[in-house]
Amino acid sequence: MKHPKYPVNIVLLFVALGPPLGALTLCVILAGWMLLSYSLTDVATSFLLIMLFALPMSYIVGGIQALIIGIIAGFYVRERQTLSYRFMIILSLLAAALYFGNFYGNLLGFDHTDVILIVALCLAHVLPTIVLTRSVRNNYRRSHAL
Repeated sequence: MKHPKYPVNIVLLFVALGPPLGALTLCVILAGWMLLSYSLTDVATSFLLIMLFALPMSYIVGGIQALIIGIIAGFYVRERQTLSYRFMIILSLLAAALYFGNFYGNLLGFDHTDVILIVALCLAHVLPTIVLTRSVRNNYRRSHAL
């Protein structure tokens, strides 16, 4: 079975699932951090309300990043027939750094809150990328085994 000239399904996978996975990751990390100061019921209520807002907004905030990373991943798969975890993690950390530079400028100082936010945003970029990379690798491994 010959692979297509450009694997569009990889781009669609990153665009469709990347932003909501990132929003979910960010909200779970921030809810865990809120548990240090607030009760479980307050955090659970806040988490549900934030997720109702964060899931649709994730496409606005992270849609272009997911599209660009998906296009780069598609070209990588077309050339190498697989997707490297190292390459995708570096690419997602680069996207996180561009996000910080664009929206936070000088990162507001580096208080404790800023460090938690930076780590949460890095994980919100890296964890969905790892999940989607694993999905792409498993899909291409199965299709080439046939």
